[in-house]
Amino acid sequence: WVGFVLDLRAQRRIDHLKSEFISVVSHELRTPLTSIRGSLGLLEGGMAGELPPKALHLIGIAHKNSQRLVALVNDILDMEKLASGKMTLHMERQDLVQLAQQAIEANAPYATGFGVNIELGAVPLQAPVVADADRLMQVFANLLSNAAKFSPSGQMVSVRIRESGKEIRVEVEDRGRGIPQAFREHIFGRFAQADASATRHVEGAGLGLNITRMLVEKMQGKIGFESEEGRGSVFWFSLPRLEPESE
Repeated sequence: WVGFVLDLRAQRRIDHLKSEFISVVSHELRTPLTSIRGSLGLLEGGMAGELPPKALHLIGIAHKNSQRLVALVNDILDMEKLASGKMTLHMERQDLVQLAQQAIEANAPYATGFGVNIELGAVPLQAPVVADADRLMQVFANLLSNAAKFSPSGQMVSVRIRESGKEIRVEVEDRGRGIPQAFREHIFGRFAQADASATRHVEGAGLGLNITRMLVEKMQGKIGFESEEGRGSVFWFSLPRLEPESE
């Protein structure tokens, strides 16, 4: 028993050191990466004068990949803050319908890059909840970007909002390949990828859904999905409905 306790303490210490190391490294990376991204963006925008086409193409590639690195670092920092309980949420009254409309507008250009459109389907007049607006937009962004990435070109991603008892449920439906049965239990895990090969056709480190789950649960909500291989998936999250007497 003593040996078991000592092993457990040692494992917790290792986990703590690992999380601390990741956090420190991520913080140290974020500042220079942000500077690099900004400088490349200025070059791509012509601030240093007109560039030859080949140079402009290379600058564009570097700028895009610097954006991916910054997003990855931010995801890792969010993940560690959530895991350690250091993330503070600003919980206020929000209307999920308005946030969904804003999220669709903000993520439409990204989806268009995949030849995919996003539509807002059936929604109530209002969907009042208590939540952190910025983090809810992050949840929407993760679900919408995933749906766009995994949908064939020319298809539609549908967003629906409905009341379910004392909860309000948001659904994001894609028309992609669906989630393989063997991968479903790992879908919300860290660095989870259904296809981890170097040739997979979508980008990402597999952190988005893990962060999304932790954010939703931190806002007292639930999250899940339904999927059918070959026909697509529906990812959903629900939050407690703000009762009329509390409004």
